[in-house]
Amino acid sequence: MNVKQLIKFLIVFGFCMPVSSLIAAGIWPKEINRNWYNRVASEPDDIEVVNDVEEPSIFDGIPPEYTTRKRRRQNHGYVGQAIGEAITSAFRDILVLNKNLFTWNTFKIISATFPIFVAARMIDEKLQRCFYDGSCHKNVNQMPSWCHEVAKASIGLPIVLLGVDAFFSRNDDRRWTAQILLLGMPFVIWTKTLIKQIKFDACLRPWNEKFSCEQRAFGGFPSGHMAQALYMAVLYGTRYGPHFAIQLGLLAGFIGVTFVSCNRHYISQVIAGAAFGSIYALAASKLVDDKLANRVKFGIGMDGNGRPNFSVGVSW
Repeated sequence: MNVKQLIKFLIVFGFCMPVSSLIAAGIWPKEINRNWYNRVASEPDDIEVVNDVEEPSIFDGIPPEYTTRKRRRQNHGYVGQAIGEAITSAFRDILVLNKNLFTWNTFKIISATFPIFVAARMIDEKLQRCFYDGSCHKNVNQMPSWCHEVAKASIGLPIVLLGVDAFFSRNDDRRWTAQILLLGMPFVIWTKTLIKQIKFDACLRPWNEKFSCEQRAFGGFPSGHMAQALYMAVLYGTRYGPHFAIQLGLLAGFIGVTFVSCNRHYISQVIAGAAFGSIYALAASKLVDDKLANRVKFGIGMDGNGRPNFSVGVSW
């Protein structure tokens, strides 16, 4: 409280104390007291009454020309509280999303894809010989160059189209799914980037004429674009069926075939990216289910007279 506020408080306090004493003693006319109370009590909580004229004397009564004007208070506190709650909710969702990675669904995906990954590792070099000639360090049997550019850029369009529902959809399921999609996508990207920093044989990229002919580059495991594509395809496919699964699955297939044929990834790295994105997708779907389940809350308790009561709360 600064000096100006302190002085204002003392003035108001010094005026209110004798007035309240006179009212309690019955000196203030009861009719004026009742009218004044009704006028103030009828004002909304967020309306501040500011006098246009000098305060009326308690001995002269309230003059007829006495008027009031209304000034709405600044609700900065409510805006700050809403922002704080939104940030807190986002952090909570991030923690729950990553916690959901350590579930039975993750174990099932790893168990199902690991044999396929091992089998793909056994044919990686043989398959790459179809697209790379080691004798002259030259890519062969390549798809048109525009296919590679489209495959790299195509992942952004469905993210934008699906993410619009996070702000404008009136369907709770679609809105929450889009919000969790946008919330989880950065963690799919960051986590695969951390994995790529680990240097082991499975991370080696295939031979490519655009790189050295003596030493291969690391960073191929897992395929980040495939992880993002399967993250969307599995999340929306499990929640909304074949309509989304087929379209997003075809996009993921196009990306995988293009990256293998242009010697950007081995097929085993594409499979690893698909499994990684699917793990995050199921974790995100579980978080959406939790959000929808918490929308309706039931409560049973006792009132002041000892009688049971039942309450239902719905958050929109």
